[in-house]
Parts: sequence; C-alpha cells; structure tokens
Amino acid sequence: MRRGPEFRLETERLRLRPYTLDDLDDLFGILGDQETMTYYPEPYSRDRTMGWIEDNVKRYEMDGFGLWAMEMKETGDFVGDCGPAVREVERQREIAGTCIEPCGIEASRPKRLRRAGITASVLSG
Repeated sequence: MRRGPEFRLETERLRLRPYTLDDLDDLFGILGDQETMTYYPEPYSRDRTMGWIEDNVKRYEMDGFGLWAMEMKETGDFVGDCGPAVREVERQREIAGTCIEPCGIEASRPKRLRRAGITASVLSG
C-alpha cells in the first residue's frame, strides 16, 4: 500500500505531513544553516532547498514514501523533516531527518534536536 500525499502521522508533540512547495522558507532556514549542515559539503541554496522539496514530492509518487515535514502539534511551527528515504547510492533505504531545536528567541537559529527529545518522539511514536 502506497502512502502518498494524504499521509499524516501524529505523536504527542509532533505532526508529520507531506511537503508542499510552501515549505521553502522554513526548510531553507534549516538546510541553509552552516551549523545544521556541518556534515554536508556545504549549506543548501534556496534553489537546492526547493529541489529537496520537489524530490520528496516525486518520491511520494514513485516510491510511495519520502521525507515528511515535521511540525510542532501545538503551534504548527515547522521544525524539520524525517522519514524513510531512498538514497541514489545503491538505492539504499534509511530513516533520515534534519531538525531544529525550538527554544524561544533562538528558534530561528537551527540546531540539533537531541536535547529537546523531538527525534526520539518521532521514532518512538
């Protein structure tokens, strides 16, 4: 059974949903950040970030899944993405994600979410 654009998943604190093109500004705030992208060759440009979204929208149709936008259930704030991904190297499947840490005035500065427990929330359901 394919889970395309209608897919939604909620945990106690999070809502996962398919990407839309309207997510560009929020996702660019994460993928365009030097600290968040430490383990990538370089931060993403706006154009490359749009490509990230478009690639996931295509994957919903091709593979039946892709990375999902992740938002705080209570506020609707965009905090990253996660989900199964197929990487082009040997068509490997993995669970991947990129997150920021919601922390008041620093919420606009992307950081890893380990301390906030958001990633654990997604994985534990």
